[in-house]
Parts: sequence; C-alpha cells; structure tokens
Amino acid sequence: MTHPLGGELLAYSDLDGTHGAGPARGAALATLALAARGRVLVAGPHDPGLIDAILESTGADQLTVLVRARPDAETLAARYPAATVYSGDLFALDASLDGDIAYDTVVALAGLDRLTGPETDRPEWTEVLDRLTRRLRPDGVLLLGMTNPLGVHWLTAPPEPPADQDWAEDLGGPGFDAILGALGRPVVRAYGGFPSPVEPAVLIGSDTPDSGVLQAALRRTSPPPGALADPGQVAARALRSQAAMPVAAAWFLVAGATADADLPTSVPDSAGPAGRTLEESISEAAAKRDLPAVRDLVQAWQRGPAGVPADQVIVEPSGLTALSAGDEPIEALRRLAAFLTRNGYAHAWPAEGVTDLTVALAAMAGIELHPADVPPGEPVQTWHDLVSERDDLARLLAETQAQRAAYQQLADERAQKLRETLHLVELLSTSGPARMGRAFVGGVRVARRTARRFRLR
Repeated sequence: MTHPLGGELLAYSDLDGTHGAGPARGAALATLALAARGRVLVAGPHDPGLIDAILESTGADQLTVLVRARPDAETLAARYPAATVYSGDLFALDASLDGDIAYDTVVALAGLDRLTGPETDRPEWTEVLDRLTRRLRPDGVLLLGMTNPLGVHWLTAPPEPPADQDWAEDLGGPGFDAILGALGRPVVRAYGGFPSPVEPAVLIGSDTPDSGVLQAALRRTSPPPGALADPGQVAARALRSQAAMPVAAAWFLVAGATADADLPTSVPDSAGPAGRTLEESISEAAAKRDLPAVRDLVQAWQRGPAGVPADQVIVEPSGLTALSAGDEPIEALRRLAAFLTRNGYAHAWPAEGVTDLTVALAAMAGIELHPADVPPGEPVQTWHDLVSERDDLARLLAETQAQRAAYQQLADERAQKLRETLHLVELLSTSGPARMGRAFVGGVRVARRTARRFRLR
C-alpha cells in the first residue's frame, strides 16, 4: 500500500535511471545485507534486487520503504504488497510517524541527498542524518552510503550538464572523518566503493591492505564512455599507495551494535590467493631493469595460464594462479606491452612502440613472433589513453624528423666533399705538370708502338 507524504514527486522516478544515477544496486552492496535484522526501514532509491537481499537476510515480514517519487512507490508497493511504502520527503515521514516507532535496521545505501525533494529547503546533511537515525533503535543497525565529493568517479568524469536530480547547486559533501564524527554510533565496518557510487563492483575496507585479488578486481572494471581516465587503474594505484579510502567513489558504513563475524573485510574477499598480480611484478622488475626477473616471470606465464591477462594472474611462491579465463596468448602479451608502454616501464627494452615490445616479450618466452602477427590494439577508451597515444606519436614523429635531419646533413657533407674532389681533379687536369705528364705518357706509348714495328720486321 502506498502512503503519500508531503514533498513527493509525481512525474519523476529515481528507479528507472533516466533522471540521474539510478538506485543503489549490485551484488557488492547486497553483501552488506548480512548486517540487517528485524524491522527494516529502507530509505531512498534501492533496486528491488537489493531489497530482496535485505529481506532474505533478515526474514522480516515488516518492511517500510520511503521513496520520494510516486511512480517508484507504486512499483515497490506492487512488488511488496505486505510492506508499507511511503512516497515523499524524509522530514514529512518523520513528522507523520508516531514518536515511539523505531526500526531495528535503517538502510540508506543510496545516500542522504535523495531523501528530500526540490520543494524542501536545502537542509544540511547533518540534519538529514539526524532525522534518519532518530528512527533507529539504540541497539539498531545503520547501513549508510555517502558519495565522496572528490571520488575517483568525479575525478575521471568529463564535464557534463547537470542531471534532472541536480536541481540544487552542489556545494560539496562531507569528508569521511566528518561522517564518522556525526554518526554518534560505533562503526563496525567502513568500505570504499569503486568505481561507481551507486553500483560499486569492489568494496575495500578501511583497514584492508593491498592485495593482488583486489588489484585484479579493480582492473576488471570498465571505464564509462568518454572518461578522462580509467577509474579502475586510478583506484588500483591508490590502493598500492594505501590511499584507497580518500578517492573512493562512495563510502559505505555499517554502524551500530551488531556482530561483524559475517561481514567481509572487502568485496571480493581479499583472503584468496596471497600475492601480487603478474602485471605489478613485471612492472616492478622492469622499473629496476631486472630483465632476468622479467624473463623468468614471462616464461612461467607462458608455461601456465598463457592466455590470461597479466592483471588477472596472481604470483604466489608456489606458482601462478589465474583469476579469470584465458584468451589468445599473443593478445595477452600485447595487453601487457600496452600497459608497460603507457605507464613508462618500456624503457627497459630497446623497443619502439607496443608492437616491438610485444615481439620482445614473446622472444623472452622463446616465441618467434613477427611484428605483422601482433594483433591490433583495442580502440582508445579514455582521454588519458588518447593523449598518451598522441604523445607517443608526437615522440615518434620527432625522432623520425631528427633522423631525417641527421641523414640530410650527412648527405650534404658527402656531396660537398665530392664537389671538392671533382674540383681538385679538374684543377690538376689543366695544370702544367699535368700536361707534361700526359705528353710523357703519350711519348712512351709512341715509342712502344715503334719498337713493336721494328721487331716485326
């Protein structure tokens, strides 16, 4: 059943994704449902699949949902007929509920900025958080998501016109420490979500160390169309530097008195194969110009999971472990060569470009590869790759022009020496000694012919 409240949006939807980023969703966020229990309030736009995961975890038959759009409320009411569904503003909900109504779990993984409408005065985020948590029991559980205003999704996104949901000027959200200070409840788990704030594929705990499994998971994410850079690669670098939380697209917090035994420290679980990715190991060896180490790694790769990309292979003391399916070995070598070239590690080889480096890597593994057999690279996906490719072409053009200038100078010098030699020959051929020499040679030839005639007689 749908209950309209003040501030509801009649011709609008947060669930269909046509007016903004869409609802909170994804398998990674569904893992946080393990912390939910009892009577649940889901506040904000959440994908029905995520709500199903929450209900499956709690087994609760008393579900309350708050969304600000009437069409979304009708959709959810039809899917959950036993639930109480409100459409409107969080402040209107707080005013309409009895003072003693409280919930065991409050879920707001879509954030606080989509709990109010355009007709509501723009409240401070702390006020919205206070209104939300006042409906939570003292021993209850809060699942909260907060978008990072300086997250990797924003840093790598091209300038775009505001979406329909951005009806108010965004003056920047709170930082991570400010959120922790405003909660007033113990934080059981804190995660940084990548690469999207509403559909993170990877959740990295605040105390999770760098691991090859998480690096591989970050590299599996695809950049959105028109991105300035690959957010997965940016996040992977941040994780290596122990700076993943400051650049997370969003923070997801589990707060309250709850047991954390079932909550993973990261998603995917970093307790898998221990070690670094093959791509990282080769890059480090190349940075040190340790070509024997590179050769050993490449040979082990080609003897084992040859077609699996290097960023999806974990180097363990016992050998190599593949985290995904393989493809053509030459294509995997070309991808590694492209990564090494793009990130400045190709200086360890006397190779020009991705094709030459692919041939060199193949030679290290004992594979004879002709440059014409190297597959073409995939189309440029980000502006960073486009600029890198332009810089490589500009460098190659400059080197070619420098070689041409050097060859032209050498040709000019040799032409000048040839002209000087010809001039010297011309001078010698017209001088007095030269004429006397020619006369002497001519006289010798006449004398030889005369002597030959006398002998014949």
